[in-house]
Amino acid sequence: MGRWGIGMLRGNARTATAAVLAGGVFVALHGLAAAGPTFAMTLPADANEVPSAAAVTTGEQDCRETNVTRAVLTSGLDPLVPDRYRLLQITATASRFIVTTVTCSQVSVDGQPVVGHDKPTTVTIGSGVVTHRDGVQLPTTQQQYIVWYGTDNPVLFAKLQQTGLPVSFLHGSSATASSDGGTTTVEWAIRGAGLDYVQVAVGTEPVTEPVTSTSTWWHDGPKGDLRITYNNVLARSTAAVTADFTGNELLSEIIALPTLLKINGVSFGYARGSWTGEVSFVE
Repeated sequence: MGRWGIGMLRGNARTATAAVLAGGVFVALHGLAAAGPTFAMTLPADANEVPSAAAVTTGEQDCRETNVTRAVLTSGLDPLVPDRYRLLQITATASRFIVTTVTCSQVSVDGQPVVGHDKPTTVTIGSGVVTHRDGVQLPTTQQQYIVWYGTDNPVLFAKLQQTGLPVSFLHGSSATASSDGGTTTVEWAIRGAGLDYVQVAVGTEPVTEPVTSTSTWWHDGPKGDLRITYNNVLARSTAAVTADFTGNELLSEIIALPTLLKINGVSFGYARGSWTGEVSFVE
């Protein structure tokens, strides 16, 4: 997959790791699937650099989100993540990867409504879970390093592109949601930039009150090192997810086992709520 700057994974490498992965990967994923979304705490000021003023701010309202965990080959993910970060490994040869898919009814960028974008905004993020940065252990294992970011919102795309984030404009993507009592079905079709996948989540609408949390994401780009912080007001439950990631070029290159590219009715975290986001350069 040359467009991602990774060498093609050799068949003998997959064969050599298959025995180890078969025994550990599925157990690890089964344990993760029903755990629900996990959001990182903010870092203490002395743990890493202090971010400068936000380069981009967002307000995202009435959102539906899933977080699907996959096991990927550490040897495939490692070249995509700078050496200063330590990946969270779930077996001797596999690391934890998360595909976040979210659709929001309303999105503002830098405090201004997105003029002319009269439909919901969909975002897909592929990220590796990291535990350390510059040798310093992060407060929680659920800190995430962004490998891909895609959106069908042209204003959000343009603003994030200016920061050096690896953002793709996915104008062919779609999302629909329908509710029946306490159940909501969300159907996503992500299209463009080699990130293609389809996913259907049948979610149980949360019955608990929303709670506040903070999630932290990282990316070291050509224009500087970025920290993305989301201040969330979320209610959480689970969703039965069916998905096909075989059209996603990047994930297909690094997946631990080909069978992990398809999911059939597995329970993952499902969240409803709103949040504000800040994309900042780390000084």
